[in-house]
Amino acid sequence: AAEPDLIRGKRAIMSTSAGTKVLLAALQQEDSPVITGSFVNSQAILRYIRGERPAVITLATFGFGGGVSAIEDLLFAEYIKAQLLGTDGSSIAEIIERCKQDPIVARFFDPSQPEYPEEDFALCFEYRVPCIAKASLRYEDEIAIAHLQPLVGQTSEQRRHAAML
Repeated sequence: AAEPDLIRGKRAIMSTSAGTKVLLAALQQEDSPVITGSFVNSQAILRYIRGERPAVITLATFGFGGGVSAIEDLLFAEYIKAQLLGTDGSSIAEIIERCKQDPIVARFFDPSQPEYPEEDFALCFEYRVPCIAKASLRYEDEIAIAHLQPLVGQTSEQRRHAAML
């Protein structure tokens, strides 16, 4: 896990097995806001959706490489849906336990796979990002760059300015 002081003020490069590709594709095709989410910014996502009250919300999960389902993606979408609808959904503790039963997630608890530290699993469920970001796309030297502009946690004037970017 990266320490904030190690990355503060620096350009971050995000790469996932499927999410980055899907984000870029969505930004090229959608006029609607595109936001990314996980348990670390779940409360900010809920505040944003409740505040904006969009007519349609699409919760998309893409798993590993866009082809293998990932239980944490599915459980996150279910969690957000339940929270928005006010229905009984799984608690974070229940979701963590369900994830731990998944054979793919088990690598975080396997000492023979130190590249998947158990601490990283715990960090995936720790709410610590109080904002979400509006994504926009630009190209530099034929490289697609998704720019993320924080939305939640700002003043209304800052949000209006970000919406114009």
